[in-house]
Amino acid sequence: MQIIVAVCGIPVSGKSECRKYFEKKGFEYIHLGVTEMVLEKHGYTNEKLERPLRKKLRDEKGMDVMIRIALPRINELLKKKKDVVIDNIIVGPNTNY
Repeated sequence: MQIIVAVCGIPVSGKSECRKYFEKKGFEYIHLGVTEMVLEKHGYTNEKLERPLRKKLRDEKGMDVMIRIALPRINELLKKKKDVVIDNIIVGPNTNY
């Protein structure tokens, strides 16, 4: 049975440290921020633009857009019998999946 750990919290609450702990235990990491692939698709090249793009995507496509983008990768890892740690979860929209 695979394990999915969803990490959420306010900024500077230790989400990254928690994620690193699970990575050391062999978990695969999924970040629900804007991935490089999404940045490139929308013509952004600067990581500092991640937050405005994430907001734009959520405004246009709904608050759960980031989890919908990540679901194929999550399902792929689960099919490979991998445990997964997901960072940057927004409680509510992203926890309904």
